[in-house]
Amino acid sequence: MHAKDLTTDVLIRLTGDALLMFYSCAEHFHAEACQGSAMAVSGEPVADLNYLMLDSGDSAALAAFSRYVGWCDERELPFACMVAPDASEAAAPVCEQLGLVYATDWPLMVCPGEAAADFQVQGVEIRKMQSEDDYNGMVEVMASAYQMPATSVRRAMPLRLIQSPSLDIYLAERDGKILSTVTVTRHGEVIGVWAMGTHVDAQGQKIGKALLSRVMFGARQAGATAFFLGATPAGFPLYQRLGYETLYTAKVWVRGETHQA
Repeated sequence: MHAKDLTTDVLIRLTGDALLMFYSCAEHFHAEACQGSAMAVSGEPVADLNYLMLDSGDSAALAAFSRYVGWCDERELPFACMVAPDASEAAAPVCEQLGLVYATDWPLMVCPGEAAADFQVQGVEIRKMQSEDDYNGMVEVMASAYQMPATSVRRAMPLRLIQSPSLDIYLAERDGKILSTVTVTRHGEVIGVWAMGTHVDAQGQKIGKALLSRVMFGARQAGATAFFLGATPAGFPLYQRLGYETLYTAKVWVRGETHQA
């Protein structure tokens, strides 16, 4: 499958699959789905670690979505909801009625495999997470980059993620300190890019660019034909420079506070 084959419908399915991979090891993982609506949550009290998806505006999908919101509210669980363009008009009054707050647009972007190129920063080593020390460094970066408690990161992304057959975590290190991290999910020849973050003390030094470009280049060498990701406003310019283009833009509604707006 190439980037031109990643239609909106395909990308929605891949995004849902990736969220299941990403949170399946979480200590309080829970997921439900029906045609047009889905929920995949880590169970942590952090909106950016719990996701609802709505890609249809029909009555059955909206009813399921409302049930998922109720399930989270019963547990006082904050969350972010991604609403696909085809569902936006029907979803807006439902989200407002449920007391959700519109937070931001979320561009879903794709990149052809041939655009992957190796970009290096002197002194920065890129490698796959392999040890508990690596894991501890990744947790520190995630907590810093996304302003969330390290304890929540540990429960949502436990050490056993290393054993996942369809997911890898990569690190950028300089002078023995882990400064940036990215997680990739594998969907055949298509690669999903998730949880891209750089420690606040190392931002603006092109370390994240070196990390993602090297990971993409390695995946391309291994046979990847396309990449996809959801872009935060902070990451959007970098992804554009690396060859990503917006396929569609979801609306993000939240219960709680998000640091991705």
